Amino acid sequence: MILGITCKTGVDTKPSAIKRENGFTLLEVIMAISILTIGLLAVASMQASAMRGNAISRDYTESTDRIQDVVEKLLALNINATQLTPGNHTGTELGLNPTDKYSVIWSVQDDTPISGVKTISVTVQWQERGPIPQKSRSFNLLRTRI
Repeated sequence: MILGITCKTGVDTKPSAIKRENGFTLLEVIMAISILTIGLLAVASMQASAMRGNAISRDYTESTDRIQDVVEKLLALNINATQLTPGNHTGTELGLNPTDKYSVIWSVQDDTPISGVKTISVTVQWQERGPIPQKSRSFNLLRTRI
């Protein structure tokens, strides 16, 4: 009974290049680092864009909050109050801080669009960096004499 046959020819069947390969080549390391660097730069760019977007969103949210606050104060006033006389008014008339980042102005027009109605236009302005440094948001409301 024959259990196994071994053949020794003395010829190595493996290519010599595979036999000597123990690590990465310098070119492979450089390519891996450059791909990783490009990916990290893309993530950093997205992070910066997200931060800018959050700052813009915060300004719009705060300006809307200011408008809502002023509108509620104006609606709580008597229709003949000095803050509701025709013309332009500033936030200091309602006790708002003039050194704040946001400046609040409103204008009142009598008998528009019909008799007995006041049109109030509230605008909030703020300074911002970038191509359009002056930003603003407006809200119009109608107030009847009733």
